[in-house]
Amino acid sequence: MYVVTRTFRDANGVFEVGSIVDPTSVRTFRSRLQQRHITNVDEENVKEWAEYFKNRHGIDLSEKLAEYLNARPEEESVVVPMEGSSARIEPEQISSEEDESW
Repeated sequence: MYVVTRTFRDANGVFEVGSIVDPTSVRTFRSRLQQRHITNVDEENVKEWAEYFKNRHGIDLSEKLAEYLNARPEEESVVVPMEGSSARIEPEQISSEEDESW
């Protein structure tokens, strides 16, 4: 999860401090990450960052995190082939009649 630590303006609008952002929603994500306008918050350091935002900006990051996790769609499960089965899927055979139709 990425959180804005310093307000900045991007092509998509203004990103305020404490906003949880998706890397694909920020056009200049890599440069903003290097400039420390955005930081990576994970399970290991979430308490440290929550304390930082509470003391520095008066923002309760734990509430925003709960809202983000509730609003996020559930991840789809990944299908893993069973042992002994072929991981390669052969393409379907296309007849010449179907090929000429387009």
